[in-house]
Amino acid sequence: MLTATSLRQFGPSSLKTTIFLERRFRVFLVHRDRLLYHSKYAPPTKKATPFVHVYASLRGSFEPEGQPVFKGPQCYILAENEFDRVMPSSMTFRSWGDPCAIVEIRLPAADVRMPIGLANGRLDLPTNVWDAYHGLEQNKTPLHLHELLLRLGEAGVVSPDLSSTVVKDEPERFVRL
Repeated sequence: MLTATSLRQFGPSSLKTTIFLERRFRVFLVHRDRLLYHSKYAPPTKKATPFVHVYASLRGSFEPEGQPVFKGPQCYILAENEFDRVMPSSMTFRSWGDPCAIVEIRLPAADVRMPIGLANGRLDLPTNVWDAYHGLEQNKTPLHLHELLLRLGEAGVVSPDLSSTVVKDEPERFVRL
């Protein structure tokens, strides 16, 4: 697994990201301070893709289109066209906070075990899943990501075998990179 972190400053605002790249999925840990994300401004898709986003807001505000603002920990299963490849018919959302912390997992739709789409509402996650999210946020290691994927699998959110790919030996070409 490859991991990289970056920090961008925009005057008093900042965007810090840590990305985990794995063969089967990718994970973004995002800390935004005094910045807003609105999915309706995401570029449109050229063609449909088979990916889904498990979008967890650990701190900050989240406002699904046409719904009230929610604050604090919450998690949604977003279709690709609700996050990355927004279409005119897509349901959109806004996310912001001072600061805002998000963990977004992009994975194949076949690995998701819950209904897909913002209209399905927030997931009701057990405490141990939220503990694993916060562990990843604080430590930013593949070991903590593995723990989060285990807990999401146990909660029936993602395929239980998704976590197994995190701890497997990498192919030689990845190790050399």
